[in-house]
Amino acid sequence: MAAVLVWRIAVVVLAFDAMYSSSGTTITFTKSPDTIQPSLTQQMTLRCSLSDGASTHAPTTAAPSGGSLVGRRDAPGDDIKFVTSVVVARDGLDIASVSEHVAARGLADAGSLSVEGKITNTVGERGFLELTWEDPGMTQLGNYTCVVAGVDDVGHNVVYTTYSFVAQADLSIMDLIPYIHAQQVKARKQDTLNAELTKELNDLRTKDAETIKQLNDLQSKDAETTKQLNDLNSKVNAMSTTLSEARHIESGYVDCGNAGSDGTYWRDGTTSLRGNAARYKDITVRFRKSYTNTPGVQVGVKDAYLGAQSETNFGVSVARSDTHSFTVRCSLQSDDSSWMAGLRVSWISYAR
Repeated sequence: MAAVLVWRIAVVVLAFDAMYSSSGTTITFTKSPDTIQPSLTQQMTLRCSLSDGASTHAPTTAAPSGGSLVGRRDAPGDDIKFVTSVVVARDGLDIASVSEHVAARGLADAGSLSVEGKITNTVGERGFLELTWEDPGMTQLGNYTCVVAGVDDVGHNVVYTTYSFVAQADLSIMDLIPYIHAQQVKARKQDTLNAELTKELNDLRTKDAETIKQLNDLQSKDAETTKQLNDLNSKVNAMSTTLSEARHIESGYVDCGNAGSDGTYWRDGTTSLRGNAARYKDITVRFRKSYTNTPGVQVGVKDAYLGAQSETNFGVSVARSDTHSFTVRCSLQSDDSSWMAGLRVSWISYAR
């Protein structure tokens, strides 16, 4: 009778998700969806957990049809005290695990499988392992086994094992219709989104062209403003130079010295002085600061020391000038009786 009871349990494992209990301990193995269709099913999840619960059957589970019995306990029906590990295998190959000392991890199906799990050993759910596949395929079909290992309050090793079978769904045209419809709806939404994005892109291009034009206009205006500013700076500099030149005024005195009647002095040359022949002396004066253009120079008699004669003709003039210097010419009538003890000339220069 016991063998018959176990065989019926095995049939339930093949048809439904598995849940078995021993005393107050329950092992649960669920899957979603019940079957998959490779290339059509987007996600599949298996979850195995062990929890405290009401007593239903002895902690013995059955393998799929044709398999052998596993997980039978010979010890008295005590609850599991501590869970040490949870392992899920497919067709005998371990694919995920979690333990007291190692975090939940995948052991196969890299790239498509994500694993969550934890061992808590607290009242309620003492541990679980959850496996999720994105876009499951043919590889994910098969017999899945969940093994929960632990110890009871006496210290005996306890193993709970349960099964779940992932089968390929029978595909019919009616199964494809919702999928095709969903793809059509998605395509229409994508077309609408593409049209909106294209419009936004065109608007952005138009705005970008306007912005570029505005930028070019601003650059042109900036170039004009820069030219005007440079012209203004040039004018300001020219005005500053002109003002500086206008303020450039120099002055001083020149001593022509003694013009003796014996003719030993003022013999640089002869000239005409009020219609009479005269001898002269040239003295060159350098400006303290050069002018930009040839300045105007004015000269005049500051002091004149005459001889005893009643009439003496003399004069002062600018013989030449440039931006660096000028020449003062002191003249005296060529008369043996004309002489001067000294002649002091004042001068002033100014920009023009």
